[in-house]
Amino acid sequence: MYRFDIEINPVIEGKECHLEGICEMVSDNSFKVTMTKPFTGLTTTKQFDNVEAMDMDARP
Repeated sequence: MYRFDIEINPVIEGKECHLEGICEMVSDNSFKVTMTKPFTGLTTTKQFDNVEAMDMDARP
């Protein structure tokens, strides 16, 4: 299993937010994200469905 820290600054409702968390690869097609700031303990699990490789440095 792979585990790495994440730190993002998404724009939500027109306001930039700073979020931190941990991303864990649960299997070859799913991952779990657990927030550490500001929503400590908030967790979601997602699955990859027929997607190509992700570009971690992609910009819109």
